[in-house]
Amino acid sequence: MQEKVLSVAGNLKIKCGDETVATLRKNILSITGVTKLYKGKAKFSLTGKTDAPLMYECSGVEFWFGTKIKDGAGRVVAYVREKILHASALIGLDTYSLVVEPGHDCALILAMLVCMDKLRRKNNTGLATAAFYA
Repeated sequence: MQEKVLSVAGNLKIKCGDETVATLRKNILSITGVTKLYKGKAKFSLTGKTDAPLMYECSGVEFWFGTKIKDGAGRVVAYVREKILHASALIGLDTYSLVVEPGHDCALILAMLVCMDKLRRKNNTGLATAAFYA
């Protein structure tokens, strides 16, 4: 993950080695906390527009409500929910259940969720730690 330093909206780049695989952008004007994942190294205009293709979109402020992840065509391809009654929750670790439809990149969706958690925690507590278990 690499965060863009001068950005009003939350931007993170997901990298594999030196290559930027995707760019995550949080919509700051959304009440429901819309976060979008764009293919490659997306560049945004002042109005937030980009030519990069939309890969995934996630609406939801907190994972424990149950969050649906949609692909660029608007189809639900994954569902994530925080496991509140799990042994690791007793020691302060966040534990999530992630279900991904066949044919979609589970690792990329997981990376998206880690980035979303990083943005959420940075805004609330200044911390950026997450633990995901398959």
